[in-house]
Order: sequence, then structure tokens, then C-alpha cells
Amino acid sequence: MAVILAVGVGCRPGDNYSLLEQKVGAVPMGLLFVSVIEGVILGDKISEPYGLTSDLANNVYLVDSGNDRLIKFDSDLNPVEDAGGYGSSDGLLNSPTHISLGSNLNLYVSDGGNQRISIFDTRLNYARQVRMIDQDDPSKFGFATGLRVNEYGEIWVADRDKSRIWLFSNIGSLDRSIGGIESAGDYLLNPAGMASDDRGRVYVCDKGNHDIKIYDNFGISLRSFGADYVKSPSGIAFDNHDNIWVADADRPGIFCFNQNGDMIYSVEKTGLGVNYSLKEPVDLTILSDNRLIVSDFGKNRLVVFQILYP
Repeated sequence: MAVILAVGVGCRPGDNYSLLEQKVGAVPMGLLFVSVIEGVILGDKISEPYGLTSDLANNVYLVDSGNDRLIKFDSDLNPVEDAGGYGSSDGLLNSPTHISLGSNLNLYVSDGGNQRISIFDTRLNYARQVRMIDQDDPSKFGFATGLRVNEYGEIWVADRDKSRIWLFSNIGSLDRSIGGIESAGDYLLNPAGMASDDRGRVYVCDKGNHDIKIYDNFGISLRSFGADYVKSPSGIAFDNHDNIWVADADRPGIFCFNQNGDMIYSVEKTGLGVNYSLKEPVDLTILSDNRLIVSDFGKNRLVVFQILYP
């Protein structure tokens, strides 16, 4: 297997960066290419891979959106099982995008074409759903994309069409929303992937506004960052050092920010070399052993890297 070192383009820390505000050894120095996952997996060829998440055992879960299914890989990235398929019945999917692992160890999938969140256990058994339908206002909800489940079981769902985030309780009832065109201070435009830190703050990829927005656990807007670097942020994840990694679908590239919002490392298309370049990275997940897995939607594959630290 060929192994290359991917050296980041424009990866020098920003002027305001302070090493004292980071954990020792937290600044990444490179990405080591490991492998790609593509072709036929469990009977079907991977098509338009999208959402990614992983659990504490380093099992990886992929939304194979072109096939309207979920795929589970073990910690060695061997495919274990899949579930789903096109349809609207329980357990079937229609244009799924993002996926999130809740504290209850259930998988929450944005089932946008069905206007719902479909919920599975980690063995990919269907559990239940949260409907995004209002009989009194049929146009209230749009297309679900990014989502996050907090420690209280509250489900945050990004709505691409309505440019807002819907917050559902742990029993699936709509509680409130944030963003939206009427919101002056934290206006969202085509929100996508989400992640949360160990303090409960939620980070939202705001594709239309070309930045990352941060909200507290109550949905109050705190600040934003990344506008000088990202073009169309789609996926986001934290590494073991609390750094924030962002997949940018349009640039295309991978960007790493510290907790201050300073860009400390990046790899854009040309930085990976011709054979390993990313065409349209839409999501990523980071395992406990610092493997970084990227959904390359444009090339119908997953790309696996090892994050290198000093």
C-alpha cells in the first residue's frame, strides 16, 4: 500500500494564535494517507457517500446516500452490515445526508426526502422516527441535513431549505427553532453539519454564510469563525485535542481550527497530490487513534488519513 505524507497548504497558525491556549502537542503537523474505501460494499457500489460518525469502539457509520442506506464498519474498517434502502416505510430512507450518535447509543439519520429523522441502534436495527411535518402548516419544514443530539437527548436538526435549526425534545416533540430569515443576529443560510464540544456548545457549518457558528446549549448565538478560510463548510468533527476539523465541499479541502477559531492547519486539493486529492469532501469523523476518515462525495469513496502530531 502506498503511503504519502500530505503537507497542508496554508497551514501556518494565524497571527492571534497562542500555544498556551492549546493542549501540549495539539497542533497537527500533517496527514498521513492510509487507504481508500470504494467500490462494491455489501453488494452495492458506494455511491455519493455523505454523513459519517463513529462510536467509542471506533466503529464507523456511513450514510451511503446514493443507495439510501447505512453502512457499519468495524474498527479495522471492514464492512459489517448495512440497512435501509429507498422508500418511506419504517427503516427505509430517501435522500439521507448526515448522521449523529446520541448519548443513548442510537444513530440519528437525516432522512430529508421523507421529512423525518430516522433512528437506528448501533446494530442498524430500526428503532423509531421523529417526523418533520406540521399538518396545520405543510410548508413549515424543509429538507433536513446536519443534526446533533445533546446529552439531554435533545435533537438539533439543520433545515437546508428554511435556513434554520429545529430543536426537538428527547421524545420527539418540537420545542423551538433558531436562525431563520427573521433572525437578525444569527441568520443562517443553508446550515449543514453540526458537532458539539465537551461544554455542550454546538458548532454549525453555515454553508451559505461561509463560516462556522457557535451556539450554547440553549441555542443562544455566541460567535462565528472561519470566514477568512472556508467557502462551503459541510462537515465538522473534534479531535482528541479539542481542535475543530471542517470539511469544505466547494474549496475543496480540510481545515483545522483551534478553540479560538484560528486556522492552524489545512490541506486543500493540491496539497494531497493527484492520486489522493479530494474532489468534494462533505463530512468527516475522527477515531480515538487519530485516524481521520473523510467522505469524498465527488469521488464516491472514503479516504482514510492518520493525523500526525509533534
